[in-house]
Amino acid sequence: MNDQWLEKEGKKWVAENIISEEQYRLIVAKYKDNHSQRGIGLIPIFASILIGLGILSFIAANWSGITPPFRLILLIAVLCTSYGLGHTFLQKGKEALGHSCIGLGIASFGASLILLGQTYHFVSYDARTFIIWSVPALIYLYFLNGRLLFFLTFAILTGGQIYALTEFSSYSYVLLILFGLGLGWFALNEKNRLYTRFFAAGFILHLVFLAGTLDENWLWLIVILLGVYSPSEWLEQGLGSSLKFFASAAAFGINLVLYFTLTNTPSDTFDYPEPLWFLLFFILLAAFLIYSRMKKGTLPALLKSGILFIPWFYLSTFTGNLAVGILYLIVAFVFPGLLLSEGYRTEQRYQINWGIILFLLVTFIAYINLAWSFMPKSLFFLIGGILLFALYFLLQKKKKDVLEERGTPHEKK
Repeated sequence: MNDQWLEKEGKKWVAENIISEEQYRLIVAKYKDNHSQRGIGLIPIFASILIGLGILSFIAANWSGITPPFRLILLIAVLCTSYGLGHTFLQKGKEALGHSCIGLGIASFGASLILLGQTYHFVSYDARTFIIWSVPALIYLYFLNGRLLFFLTFAILTGGQIYALTEFSSYSYVLLILFGLGLGWFALNEKNRLYTRFFAAGFILHLVFLAGTLDENWLWLIVILLGVYSPSEWLEQGLGSSLKFFASAAAFGINLVLYFTLTNTPSDTFDYPEPLWFLLFFILLAAFLIYSRMKKGTLPALLKSGILFIPWFYLSTFTGNLAVGILYLIVAFVFPGLLLSEGYRTEQRYQINWGIILFLLVTFIAYINLAWSFMPKSLFFLIGGILLFALYFLLQKKKKDVLEERGTPHEKK
């Protein structure tokens, strides 16, 4: 909550006799204190990061000159000191300092695994180092809670997956399970919007990585995303909404990729998943989603996101790639159009803003794809900029007119 907004609105509440002057002063003082404490609480976190980087960089710089037994003793000393200080601060009620030292201990544990592996020539061609590293991070996260531990665990699990893919071209299902069950269960129980959004974004990212390593076809990602979207109907609103949002965002990205690819690829050079199994899983998941929406009475709203998951690419067998690519472009325009329409109807600013952003994005990508090859580059950029500005001002004007016509807009709760 913004302090200036609170002060401004608080004065209106006093003028309208909603609260008294004394209550207004207490409320403002309370939130200002909370904000100042929150800012001060970040200092130990940054301090622990800097100290940890300093210690680890010093050890790494002098690593070759240290004997193997002393290396082990040195790393154990850093670990014990970090964890010991962390628990000592926690017992004294200094939570920020305690979490910072524990986080430093977890980071030191990971660095120790890597450095000792180099010392004793332990060779690993997968993500097992990050799997071992993530175990104490998850344990401390569940016992101590805290944003620092959550984001540290998030970074270890996601960074480990990226490392395994880039260095060894392998995907770790263990890291996916630890991320999905470990962080997912934590986010579900905590009911914190920040946690649920980061978990949902990270989980979808892990699934995108998974689809890229499949031997069958990367387009199985559509079924995988639908497999996340459909059960999310039965999750609690926070986590379920976040998973559906990022699954829809990934499906929207697939639509744009397919539009660009199909309109620039000959029909005989594009491979699709084997239709029997793909369509079987797709139909089962779609039927479950439709059933869930019917039970909740929200089936009409399914059209907005549902069109993003339909495997239109199978139509290319009959119409060719170009026609299906244009169909994907139409779908990419229809989705933000539906967002805008619903946003105008319900007066939801965030939905209108997303609709405007996505509509401009699709317009920009379509313009690049259609005009880049034959238009002079100076004219290309000039016309593109003018076009985007014109669309932006038209959409913003429509947004302003609708919200002013209907009164005070509803914000997202």
